[in-house]
Amino acid sequence: MKNNDIGHIKLAYFGSVDPGIYGISYEIPKGYPGKGAYAVSTNYLQGLPYPIIYDDRMMEIKKGYFS
Repeated sequence: MKNNDIGHIKLAYFGSVDPGIYGISYEIPKGYPGKGAYAVSTNYLQGLPYPIIYDDRMMEIKKGYFS
């Protein structure tokens, strides 16, 4: 992000540690993709259902959501 001058991303990663503790400014992507930088784990791109949990926020991901 630093090398590409990206200050904020829409992030869906396959893990349970809040990316904010690493200084990553992010939000969970919702709805149809719009403009901006996205980072999505390959597990989600392959269609695996798994909830996104960051800190006290949770988003249930249905199979194929990021397809």
